[in-house]
Amino acid sequence: MSGLDVFSISVCSGGLEDFVVLLASEDVFSESSALKNLKHLELRTRYSKSYLLGMCALLERSPNLKTMILDYLPQMDRDESLSEDLLDKPISLSMPNLRQVKMNNFQGTANEIDFVKLLKMQGSVLEKIVIIPAKGHETTHPRTVLRRIL
Repeated sequence: MSGLDVFSISVCSGGLEDFVVLLASEDVFSESSALKNLKHLELRTRYSKSYLLGMCALLERSPNLKTMILDYLPQMDRDESLSEDLLDKPISLSMPNLRQVKMNNFQGTANEIDFVKLLKMQGSVLEKIVIIPAKGHETTHPRTVLRRIL
């Protein structure tokens, strides 16, 4: 992956778990493999442990990411495709330049709410989290914009 000049990337459902395994290899975690030019990320995610690990690995390689759009995919099964070593890894996000996150299809699941809490703990650069409810959930979860108060 070294030498890529990527400014925008979109990762769909099945690809993220494969991406986690790829990023877990020693060679891929080298400094030269960073997606340093990635500014915009669109990601379809389940907010499960394996997906969050994949997201964290991707964010670690993308230090200049400014915007991220997340589309929720309902969880179909347990996180069985990753090894126990990877699943036991703690989740920590590193997003030094991320300014805006948009969460589409928000259903208010425990995993989604935990992810919003992780986002809120980020540094002072994160300006806005936009939460857009899933169809049929508009009354229980209205569209919400969380902004950092300076």
